[in-house]
Amino acid sequence: MKSSSLKEIRMKVKGLEKKAPLQAPILEAIRDPFIILSQKGEFIKVNPKGLEILGYSWEELQKMALIDVVVQEDHGNILHGCRRTMATSSMDVRRWGREERFTSRP
Repeated sequence: MKSSSLKEIRMKVKGLEKKAPLQAPILEAIRDPFIILSQKGEFIKVNPKGLEILGYSWEELQKMALIDVVVQEDHGNILHGCRRTMATSSMDVRRWGREERFTSRP
């Protein structure tokens, strides 16, 4: 099975957003951070609360991956949690050990 590039995935997401115009207001209204990642951990979509918590603009995050914004000591927990998520198709961050910490702007 051929893997889609990040650019192709982002184009598909934009196409879906045009077909489902209610999605954007819903994501904007969610009070918790909401982040969609590619299989490689690249940011596909981040709501305003996610941007606020991560401390980066959408333009900056498009050039980064999740691991780039996580404190070095937590990389193992994040990688383990992501592997478990991909293996089980469900995510429970409580199983990652503790609340993960994010880096601040360099």
